[in-house]
Amino acid sequence: GAILVLVTGDGPHATLGTGGARPSWGSVMHAFRVPTFRAAAFGYFGHMWELYAFWTLVPYLVAPLVKGAPDAAASFGVIAAGFAGSLAAGRLARRFGSARVAAAALAASGTMCVLYPFTDTWPAYVRLALLVFWGTAVVADSAQFSNISSQTCPPHLIGSALAAQNAIGFAISIFSISLVTQLFGAE
Repeated sequence: GAILVLVTGDGPHATLGTGGARPSWGSVMHAFRVPTFRAAAFGYFGHMWELYAFWTLVPYLVAPLVKGAPDAAASFGVIAAGFAGSLAAGRLARRFGSARVAAAALAASGTMCVLYPFTDTWPAYVRLALLVFWGTAVVADSAQFSNISSQTCPPHLIGSALAAQNAIGFAISIFSISLVTQLFGAE
């Protein structure tokens, strides 16, 4: 990353050192005063909670479906399906917009969250296919929330605001991982 920054240089909104503005630790909070940025950031926070809770549970959900088979490979497949979801979401966002694509991905993932617990009697291959679909949907909104955030943030705060958004999102994921592993182990 550092080499890319050195090679490509500063972006079009870089003002540090040119306008006399001094960075401030609290200035990033100004981005959260913009309602559309705040909405996208909170959507991203929910996404991070959901994503890491799901990824934490994937090996536990896959293991009973692939008895005798390499469940690590199947778990990897469910998680790696997010690549296809991200790619499709990026392409669809060009046509329909990031907000619509993020909403559709959230709806698909939320539907799977509600539906999957009721599939206990379904064939293992169907349940595994549902997990792959869920793995595709659960990741698809991530870049869309970041895109919305970067488009609605004041230009001079984009880097700081996205860094704060990511940091808060990953901090939230620590709690979701901890909670999910405690609850799943309690059954």
